[in-house]
Amino acid sequence: MKGAWRELSYIVRHRESSGQTRKSIVAAAIALANIFLCAFFERYVAGPGWREALVTLLAIETGILVTLAMGIHLQSIDPILKRTEILPLDHANRFAFVTLTLLRHRYVMLFWMSAVFSMTTMVHPRAASVPFVAFSFLLPGVAFIIISATLLVMFARWTSSGAVALAVLGIVACMTSAATIVFPESRAFELLMPLRWCVLSCTAALAGNYGAGVLALSPFVLLAGLAWVGGSQYA
Repeated sequence: MKGAWRELSYIVRHRESSGQTRKSIVAAAIALANIFLCAFFERYVAGPGWREALVTLLAIETGILVTLAMGIHLQSIDPILKRTEILPLDHANRFAFVTLTLLRHRYVMLFWMSAVFSMTTMVHPRAASVPFVAFSFLLPGVAFIIISATLLVMFARWTSSGAVALAVLGIVACMTSAATIVFPESRAFELLMPLRWCVLSCTAALAGNYGAGVLALSPFVLLAGLAWVGGSQYA
């Protein structure tokens, strides 16, 4: 089992080592472009309706994050899994390989780190609140990656087509983001939309109410845990 895991890890490292300088430049360019995108939204986040503006920015950022994850999975990870089906890895270990590879990918890491940095600075937290505010944005990104990986492996198994999985996941992401943007002040969506939970946690952290912030983030932990269990059954 460990030998099979090492073999998969070696294949990923070998694929990433080719054109490493070019990929690093692309990753840095993605992060820099994202910082400029967030800087454009700062004028709205600094205003009285900053919560609704932050939800909109989060919808855009998470949409790009999920798109990156889908592209990386379909272009790099899925071909490796299909060519190494003979390796003695169970579903749980294959899903762990998919998720950890996505989380460690330089494009995903630099993009979301730039988003967390930008969103943390634009809400102007006190020094004591900075770690928790940053965590309020970091945890949802990790959760969305795990959920995206689960949906990708499930749809790919059911449809035998990565393109169909990509299309279905894109539709779900667009519908969620659109509902969040179109109904920015809906109390019903505040309870149902994950992006609202993130803003509620950030608001609680800015007020120094860290207990409420943890409570607002707990659904992300629950959803990520359920997604991990589901993905471990189908990878």
